[in-house]
Amino acid sequence: MGDPGQEDKSQGDNRSGQLDESGLPGDSKAIWALKRMDDAKEKVFKWRSAAREADRFHAGKHYPREDMEKLQAEQRPNSMFNVAQKFIRYASGIERLSRQDLNYIARDLNNAEQRMAGSLVTKAYEWSMQNCDGDDELSRAFVDLLVRGMGWTDVQFDRTLDPAGMIKRIRVDGHEMWWDIDDQQKNNLMDARWVARERQIPVAVAVKRWPEHAEVIKAQAGQADTFGKPQFSYSLPNILVTGTASSFVLKCGWKTWNVSRDDLATGTLDLSVQ
Repeated sequence: MGDPGQEDKSQGDNRSGQLDESGLPGDSKAIWALKRMDDAKEKVFKWRSAAREADRFHAGKHYPREDMEKLQAEQRPNSMFNVAQKFIRYASGIERLSRQDLNYIARDLNNAEQRMAGSLVTKAYEWSMQNCDGDDELSRAFVDLLVRGMGWTDVQFDRTLDPAGMIKRIRVDGHEMWWDIDDQQKNNLMDARWVARERQIPVAVAVKRWPEHAEVIKAQAGQADTFGKPQFSYSLPNILVTGTASSFVLKCGWKTWNVSRDDLATGTLDLSVQ
């Protein structure tokens, strides 16, 4: 799969990178991302529905809403014993008490420069994780994994408090995530061709984040009734913006395979993530 905007228009299956039936304006990468999300919508929404029920169960709300309302109206006992939460807290506590350290070790232990570089990168990683409470964010994502079956984190470069920038690892709500639903064979979506994160932010925040594209954001915001039916699509660097009253922002990453004659001769393949 090459550049999303350059996929073959003649393809007849649902993996084509074009939205021929919708006629949405916008550049090819933005349209490609929206098409992938439209294909995955049914399964992603099904997971979100199950995740909401799992959250309710974890919170001790084991009865369906209708049954609970009936019991309360009849003033009947509605006590519940949340046994599952005990085991989830136990597993989560074990994870918090048994932190794993990430060490970067030189491939050639006899190479002093590689050993120094590995030590430097290890210290830099530890410093960044301490400053953003990264271990706590990973623990929150682990609880999501136990309850919902999927836990997500993201790495950001934040200049909110430090003009020089700070690396932050944050827990991401699974309800913001979209992923490739085709041909999944490996755990942890290792063979997913693309992953996207959807967020809703005020238009003013989007304008401040991308001031060079302020006119486009202001002009297009408010032209969609729902996220599923945007009236425009426009991609900024690493970001897709779709027009809604509150401005949805989509961050989408995909895998690109670059194959050359030398690669075919040597049997190697260059995999880059954008």
